[in-house]
Amino acid sequence: ALKLRSHRNAPKANRGAVFIEWITLRPPAPTQGHSLDANRGDSCSAAITTKEKHIIMSQEVDVLITIRKIIRATDLYSRQLSKKSGLTAPQLLVLQAIQEMGAVAISRLSTHVSLSQATVTSILDRLESRGLVARHRSTMDKRVVHATLTPQGEAMIVQAPKPLQDVFSAAFEKLEEWEKSMIVASLQRVASMMNAEHIDASPMLHVGIADEPVMANTNHSSNNNTNS
Repeated sequence: ALKLRSHRNAPKANRGAVFIEWITLRPPAPTQGHSLDANRGDSCSAAITTKEKHIIMSQEVDVLITIRKIIRATDLYSRQLSKKSGLTAPQLLVLQAIQEMGAVAISRLSTHVSLSQATVTSILDRLESRGLVARHRSTMDKRVVHATLTPQGEAMIVQAPKPLQDVFSAAFEKLEEWEKSMIVASLQRVASMMNAEHIDASPMLHVGIADEPVMANTNHSSNNNTNS
């Protein structure tokens, strides 16, 4: 501890000056009551620390469960879409984009759906083989290939379930601006924590590769409520 005092034996010129010296303060020996209080305080501190650890672990579990729910909801939607229409989410997205844009060049289509031209071309190959899309060269520039919907493609869009990202977008637009910013920042932080911030991804809720073929319907598709 520090003690302030005036040095009485100091030279006359320095009298009145304040000197600082270290002194050792020994606490009084604890009585039995004081010892019990100290032990009780240590127990409280330990209990608080344990409670804080429990809260932190509970929060971590809540985050992981929420992430799992998002993945699961995306997977269930993909299964439902496959079962009802035989399409994947990226295939449905491409069909809807063609419906919206009309006869469209592959380059413009890939930009619109935020997928590479190679991926869009692969998706169009699958859609064309099912008679949902037709491709033809532009009358203005033979180097440009346009994609259009067939009547079967139009009917497929009508019968397909609403895209999951459309459901999300409708709910997201109703939020306050601060809520939107908070969600964006939080999810970006989560992606960074999972070393996923540099992964190239398109703005669609889909499990798997964008141009993968439709998975075969199995018994698992009817087991939608399992927590695998």
